[in-house]
Amino acid sequence: MEYKYATVTRIFDGLLSVFWNCSSYLLLFVLLTGFIDEGNDLRDSNVFTIIALFGMLMEPVSMLSWIFNLLVKQRVSYKRIKSYLNEKEINISNGK
Repeated sequence: MEYKYATVTRIFDGLLSVFWNCSSYLLLFVLLTGFIDEGNDLRDSNVFTIIALFGMLMEPVSMLSWIFNLLVKQRVSYKRIKSYLNEKEINISNGK
């Protein structure tokens, strides 16, 4: 059963990785579309400036997926440790 959960987790990690890698291009597209919709000119200097600023923001934004993944794993580990430590102790001397 745990192998099944581990497999599902790995598949979910892969899908999340693809999503976060594609999200940067989608976010840049939305940003440029919003820039044009506000009536601004799409000149070379504007586009290169937007792409450069966006490139500086992408590293912190891409870290969000790793942080989310680590927080979920931390929560699962915490619950496992908590349930293990809350188990009733076995008294070996009387076999019960």
